[in-house]
Amino acid sequence: MREICLKNTLYLCVFILSTFFIYPLQANAGSLGTINTDFADDGIVLEDFDYEKVYLWGQSIAIDSDGRIVVATYGREDSDADYDFIIARYDTDGELDESFSDNGYKSVNFSEEKDGDDSSDYVSSITILEDGTIAVAGHTYHKYENDDGYDMNSMDMAILFLDEDGDEISKHTVNFGFFDDAADTYDEAYDDYAFSVTHDTEGRVILGGYTKQLQDDYSQKYLFALARFEFGSEWQLDEDFGTDGIDTIELSGITFHMGSV
Repeated sequence: MREICLKNTLYLCVFILSTFFIYPLQANAGSLGTINTDFADDGIVLEDFDYEKVYLWGQSIAIDSDGRIVVATYGREDSDADYDFIIARYDTDGELDESFSDNGYKSVNFSEEKDGDDSSDYVSSITILEDGTIAVAGHTYHKYENDDGYDMNSMDMAILFLDEDGDEISKHTVNFGFFDDAADTYDEAYDDYAFSVTHDTEGRVILGGYTKQLQDDYSQKYLFALARFEFGSEWQLDEDFGTDGIDTIELSGITFHMGSV
């Protein structure tokens, strides 16, 4: 469950039986905790995007400067399909805003970012910048063949940028690999997860999560992980932050599973 509070209304984004709901709860005096029945159908949005078989997982919501509700979820049309990022926008009355993207929602797959391999993409968090840019964070699972010909799989952080009309600006993946000085090689991290996204007063976008590094003895090490993006002529990692836009923190004896930034 995710929630956001705006003008005395608490919006709850809940997924039940793989379909997401939006509940607006009034927080006015005398009606604390009651459903606002003026919103959508008796106060509840139940969405399936007309998918043939519904596999939708509501994860995060944000409110834009016009009070419209932007929902970040991930889903697939059937059990054989890959999961994709899905971002939808609703008017203040709970109706799907069909002026957003082509039909009120945008579905995005990250497979082209991973050399054309199939990928499943999982949304975690959303933020809206002051200029209306929508940033959606999560992670993408992909399969690949390594240099030795073995089939491998890993998870990378993923970030999607949309303009206020729901059109894609760009999308990126982030791997917290490390340079092995002794071997003079670059090793990819085993898994990288983004669970939260926010933006600062300069309009830079920060991802927070953790990275799981595979050690030489095949043990795993978990590190707190951050990445920061900035916009110049395009969105890119901010090289002034950490090492080329990413940073990790390791504390002895502590395993990190980040929730929010």
